[in-house]
Amino acid sequence: SKGHGGEENPVLRGSSFGREQPLPAMLARCRSTEEVLEEVQRWRNRDRREQTLGERTAGVSALGRWSLWLQALALLGEARSTGFAPDIVLYGAAMAACARGAQWLRVMELLNEIPSEGGLRRNLVTSNIAIAACGRASQWKLALHLFEDLASWGMRPDVVSSASALSACAQGHQWQAVLALLGAIPEKMVEPSIVSYNTAVSACERAQRWMDALSLVSSLHSRRLQPDVVTYSTLMSALEKGHHWSKASSTLSEMRGRDLVPNIITFSAAIRACGAAVPMMVGLLEDMRSIGLTPNALTYSAALSVCVRAAHWSAALALFEEARVRDRVSDRIMCNAAVAVCARASRWEAALGVVHSMETWGSTPDVVSWNTALSACERGSEWACALGLFEHMQTSSIAPDVISRSSLISACAQGRLWKAALDQMQIMRSSSMEPNLITYNASVYATAAAQAWPQALVLVSEMHAARLECDLDAHAIAAESLLAAGRTQEALGLYRRAG
Repeated sequence: SKGHGGEENPVLRGSSFGREQPLPAMLARCRSTEEVLEEVQRWRNRDRREQTLGERTAGVSALGRWSLWLQALALLGEARSTGFAPDIVLYGAAMAACARGAQWLRVMELLNEIPSEGGLRRNLVTSNIAIAACGRASQWKLALHLFEDLASWGMRPDVVSSASALSACAQGHQWQAVLALLGAIPEKMVEPSIVSYNTAVSACERAQRWMDALSLVSSLHSRRLQPDVVTYSTLMSALEKGHHWSKASSTLSEMRGRDLVPNIITFSAAIRACGAAVPMMVGLLEDMRSIGLTPNALTYSAALSVCVRAAHWSAALALFEEARVRDRVSDRIMCNAAVAVCARASRWEAALGVVHSMETWGSTPDVVSWNTALSACERGSEWACALGLFEHMQTSSIAPDVISRSSLISACAQGRLWKAALDQMQIMRSSSMEPNLITYNASVYATAAAQAWPQALVLVSEMHAARLECDLDAHAIAAESLLAAGRTQEALGLYRRAG
């Protein structure tokens, strides 16, 4: 193994021929799951007398890091069958491997097996792994039970236990449980951390409880905790959902007063909180750039929503062009927001232009893109364009949904193509799509306007059978069709149904 001059050969030093090397050293070289499995198998083939419990634990941990939880459990099982008594560290490594593989039931099984092994007892590390695993699996009740059960095992929760239990309740959308747990944590001799408070603020934000979120942040001073960027960003989002621009603005000012630099998420939430105040939104975009932040798709989508609420279509389209050209932001979310703006502004040509240009900008249209463009054509009474767009959609890999076909039927109604409208209704039924109120009303318009009163009557009867309310205009046009055909009694019946 020595080269010229007595130096160790570097090739042999790192080779897999060094079977005498301990398993952790063998695993340190691995760069793929295949290499990990190969090295672990090579170690398993050694003489049992050369293997140590510490090496087995290291192997389980390494397998866990590569999400190979089944193989990790196999190593644990071998320890039992070959006379190695697993210790609590090995159990913890196996539990962590299963948790990484999203196998919360396996984690719980291992936790419950620990007391059956002689002299072993679950500890805070294994309990924390189980609490976190249950939380990530949306098993918040079980996570909370494990947290409350720590005392019966003679353990006090630590910061990790508290944060994991709070996170579990938050992920389960249980904001009341989060607040109750946060209030009870000091009684368990654990001081809540800023991470715990951030979790609670986030739970309130998801539940649209902006006053509770604001109260939590206000109480940080009494707890001698300093809010961070995450705290303020989450609070900003809560205030935005509550439509409180003035409070969001003062929160942004307070954040800057603490020498905390707002991030993209903070600014995006603040922009959404602007409501319909376009000048405020423009000012925030300028503030972002002044501190070196480049707006992203999330930011621009928030800014576009402000323009939509203000019905400021020209500003919205100019903003989209700025995002695409200046900051090169043209992902699908941004493009779909721009198509929606064009649709609301009755700019069907611009909507089609965005959809047709998406692929050249590196983004493929999805069903939302196509549906919004179809709606734009329908609003612009451009039924021929809607039909062409629908055909284009079918040649792509995107399958039309109920909204797509409803828009197409509405376009058919505008073009008085009643047979095409009924064909689409039939396609929907054969594709297990339930026609909705919009679909039926558009079809009634199409058939009645074309004096196809028998088909109109069938559609109205189907709507009543499905307990869908045919709108008054659709009833009226169907009744007028019947009157023109001399079917006075049926026409009067429709008028009576319309109330």
